[in-house]
Amino acid sequence: MILALYVDDAILINNDVDGLLKQFKSKLAKKIAMMGHIQYCLRIHIKRYRLNHTIYMHQANYIETKLQMFKLEMSKVVATPLEVGLKLTKAMSPQIENKKEHMKKVPYQSAIGSLMHYMICIRVDIAYSVGVVSQFSYISKRDSLESC
Repeated sequence: MILALYVDDAILINNDVDGLLKQFKSKLAKKIAMMGHIQYCLRIHIKRYRLNHTIYMHQANYIETKLQMFKLEMSKVVATPLEVGLKLTKAMSPQIENKKEHMKKVPYQSAIGSLMHYMICIRVDIAYSVGVVSQFSYISKRDSLESC
């Protein structure tokens, strides 16, 4: 049995549903209120498919919220997080004035932190991409990406 605790949330996992887990849950229920099957934990949506013994986890709501927060909801969807071998350069910075102004309003370090949270919790496949873009998080507020 696995018991994961986080502040006031607990997750119980066991492959012997009728045995140890039921006993433990009945004893625990005498002490604290229990909610039933898990659906969300730490902003992670969890869906169980008992027939094929799979668990699906995603943070779509978290991502939508972060895209809105950083005013990036109109970003393009791509199949891969970052092209292998791609080198970021000054020439890739926005050249059109309105796009430059838009990017100045994006809190870059906060956006990188949100990506790191998402990467650690659910999407390990974006680790390389997050590492690449985080190399530019040292830029001070008075500097722009153009000075890289």
